[in-house]
Amino acid sequence: MYEEKCLLGGRYRLEKVLGKGGQGKVYLAFDMKLGKYWAVKKIPDGSSREAEIMRHLEHPALPRITDILEENGYRYLVMDYLEGFTLEEIKKSGKRIPWKKRIKWAIQICSLLEYLHGPAKGIIYQDMKPSNLLVHISGDMRLLDFGIAFLSERGSSAENSHSAESGHSAENRRSMVGYGTPGFAAPEQFLGNAEERTDIYGFGAILLYMGQKDEGKSKLHKKWRQIAEKCMETSMGKRYRNISAVKRELQNLEDWTQNRKRVRAGSIFLAVGLLLLLGAQVRRQELLLDAGRLLGIREGTGLLDTADYGEARRYFLREQEGTEKGEMYRIILDTIEEMPVKANWEEAKKAVKALENSEGTSWEKAGEKIFLANVVQAYDTELGYAKKEGTKKARDLLRQAEINVKENIRKTYAPIYLMEVWYQLAKVCEKLDDPVQSIDYYKLILNEKIPVDLEQEVRLSAAAMYRQMKNYSEAEKWYENYLRDYPRDAEAYCAYALMEAMERGNWKKAEHLLSLMDQRGAEKSGFNSEKIKSRINELTKEETE
Repeated sequence: MYEEKCLLGGRYRLEKVLGKGGQGKVYLAFDMKLGKYWAVKKIPDGSSREAEIMRHLEHPALPRITDILEENGYRYLVMDYLEGFTLEEIKKSGKRIPWKKRIKWAIQICSLLEYLHGPAKGIIYQDMKPSNLLVHISGDMRLLDFGIAFLSERGSSAENSHSAESGHSAENRRSMVGYGTPGFAAPEQFLGNAEERTDIYGFGAILLYMGQKDEGKSKLHKKWRQIAEKCMETSMGKRYRNISAVKRELQNLEDWTQNRKRVRAGSIFLAVGLLLLLGAQVRRQELLLDAGRLLGIREGTGLLDTADYGEARRYFLREQEGTEKGEMYRIILDTIEEMPVKANWEEAKKAVKALENSEGTSWEKAGEKIFLANVVQAYDTELGYAKKEGTKKARDLLRQAEINVKENIRKTYAPIYLMEVWYQLAKVCEKLDDPVQSIDYYKLILNEKIPVDLEQEVRLSAAAMYRQMKNYSEAEKWYENYLRDYPRDAEAYCAYALMEAMERGNWKKAEHLLSLMDQRGAEKSGFNSEKIKSRINELTKEETE
């Protein structure tokens, strides 16, 4: 029977088919009572497994079952309607998935599988494939369709007071033999021997799928593929022992890329500094123009995001080749390019200390101090610093760099260096729980001519520091002034509303700010304002009930 447009349970109007599979059909349904949309899955009346499993799950990456109806020999599961695009749809669009999104989504999937596999649930999902992974409009990953999931023996025991399926995990597993998607389903899945490592196999296939357009030979791409291939070993015994082990590998990979980016940023400053120093001896104007194009520098703007690090590094090391300092730089830069387990940190420690104590002009020293501050912050543990000692060392190095830059304030790129030093000092002071000093540095930056995006970030960061100091009246002034200048910035409304609701208990004002955000059509791209708005509304409701 084709049910589109019919009224289910006198309440849910089935609008259209969202998808179909071997275990059922999913409709978009409009709730006539609540005036909102749900996803409704139609399954044979005798199929209770999926409903029994899902009704005990509560995780932000999973749709909730809110109602179950039985009509005309079928069971209908009413679930959250999740807006977004499946991983399959994203890949078919031909777009490459950026690294930051890929690693974020992969870690989110791991966290979800940890929840499902955990002792409280013991659920084997079995159906990891691109069409079952949905990127929600919030930017976070969601998992769909538990049609062939089953409770392991551990899960059956944990749920024995709730689930009609308890004590029958072997039967569940046998009834699911033969299900799965070729290329994503593990070999043992077709033999009825599925367990936690079966889902790890499917996850490895997803990793390969997400990285299909990245066939480069970089260490990053190789490591990503190595993790995926270990997940997909034919023998279960050769795979990762559990999903937590996979998650740790991915988190280490994420940390490595973030730390490497930070030190690369510092080395770009070093490269520019060297080029400026060489300018007196070689074709000065051409060299400066090359540096500007190479590193994406424009007067009054920051660096780094548009910088060509690889070219800058080659430029820099070429000019330092054969010198004692050049060898120090090479050791440090080569160390951070290695994966953490392979890096020779003892050599790097010596090189960092030697470089810090080396001689040079004040301009050269400024670049070196910025570079070393980034190295020390990114790799404090590897370099032997105790908790927060690396951050304190970075602060001292940056203060020295500030002095060195001020000695050369007339040089072409000195203002760029100075603003970067102040910005890094502000962030370091935040980490050291020194909001007063952090605000002072932010104010110095705001006194300069800076790009709009940097100005916005600095003003909101300063407001956050006042919040940290519990100086809410001053934070309020900063937010109000900011919204006067940028009335369509969703991030500011949300931060301000959170302060009013959570820290001042002013729920009505928080609601007013969120309402104002909607009235003014505030931009939400890149910031999860909907999630914050929803949370504040929930808290406001709880407070007033």
